[in-house]
Amino acid sequence: MWDYILTFLVGAAVPTFINWLQRKDERKKFDLERKDKYKLFAIEKRLEAHQQAFYHWRKLLLVIHGRDIEQTTRTLKDAQEFWNLNCLYLENKTRKDFTETIFRTSNHLSLIDQWKMAPKSDDKEKANKNIKENWDFVLRLGATIPQDVELEPITLKQDFNPDGKELKEE
Repeated sequence: MWDYILTFLVGAAVPTFINWLQRKDERKKFDLERKDKYKLFAIEKRLEAHQQAFYHWRKLLLVIHGRDIEQTTRTLKDAQEFWNLNCLYLENKTRKDFTETIFRTSNHLSLIDQWKMAPKSDDKEKANKNIKENWDFVLRLGATIPQDVELEPITLKQDFNPDGKELKEE
């Protein structure tokens, strides 16, 4: 009699166990698909944020030497607002250099004025060097943004070999 009970319990447990394994695989597949969707969304947002960063950088270049305080202030404010809304989507170097570029753009005319007012001496040479360093930093952001946004080529991860056997991670 115990044989029949044991056989019944095993017979009932096997389908339940198989069902549990199937649900576990389905949950794992669902989680992976969800993560892939988040990654694709993040890539799209990242590309858009870098494109917008490049756009704002170009606008900063247009006002860096301008004396129209209202336009410069508006451009600086727009760039800062963009950064506040998108900094987490920007790559680390772009994120840091973008905020530094905003500051350096706002400070550039002051550096030029210091150079103009400096007497012809080492002070004038130092002021000239500061202007060039500032300008070079601002220009470098135009190269940093495209470099940071480069994506790795899309490759498909193979989970199975041609025989259908699951590949193990090395």
